[in-house]
Amino acid sequence: MRKLKQFFNSKLGWTAVAVHLIAVAYSFWGDVQFEGECGPFSLGAGWVVLAGKSMHWFYEPILLKTLLLVDLLALGLAEAIADIFGAQSLCYLPRSWVIALLGLFFASIQWYIVGKVVGGIISVSAEDKNIS
Repeated sequence: MRKLKQFFNSKLGWTAVAVHLIAVAYSFWGDVQFEGECGPFSLGAGWVVLAGKSMHWFYEPILLKTLLLVDLLALGLAEAIADIFGAQSLCYLPRSWVIALLGLFFASIQWYIVGKVVGGIISVSAEDKNIS
């Protein structure tokens, strides 16, 4: 339990998670949600539905494109896990929300680890300067 507390005490890690969540909320805020009926679905080539929002790479703002790129691993893992647990049997709208929430969870873990590693590097370099 002590090791777990030590792992989760990174201020920079939690800051990275908070900044990421704020950026995700800002990039999705106010966008029109996709409304459609469950059933056969096709928006055409290049379109995807994530968290009920229809998106196309060429029409999205740069912040959302950047978030999708840096969170690609988390979204891929979320889709794989959702499919393993049977989300492919869901309609596309609920499935898009399942994948989005799992993706947000895995991306938060990813950004916490990134912040923790960067914080560790910063503290090690600061200690090296104090020793010299």
